[in-house]
Amino acid sequence: FPTKCDVSDQKQMEKLGKFAVDKMGTIEHWINNAGVNGGRRALMDVPMSQVELVVKVNLLGVLLGTKVAMDIMKDQVSSFSRHWEVLIFDSGR
Repeated sequence: FPTKCDVSDQKQMEKLGKFAVDKMGTIEHWINNAGVNGGRRALMDVPMSQVELVVKVNLLGVLLGTKVAMDIMKDQVSSFSRHWEVLIFDSGR
């Protein structure tokens, strides 16, 4: 079920969670896998706008994704499993 969203935007992440539940029924595994970087260069050479983008996507995006997933999972009753996982991968290369 392809879709896209800005992982640093809370409303879009909540919409993604609803999309996932609508398409899958229940969520037992959630993978946070989005990332950006400022390139391999000295920090003093990285514009502050790039630093802000990295923090928004790589930190805030993970926190928002994890919260959305946990909010969905805590309210689910699944006959298949009571074990849910949130996985976090760093893909900011």
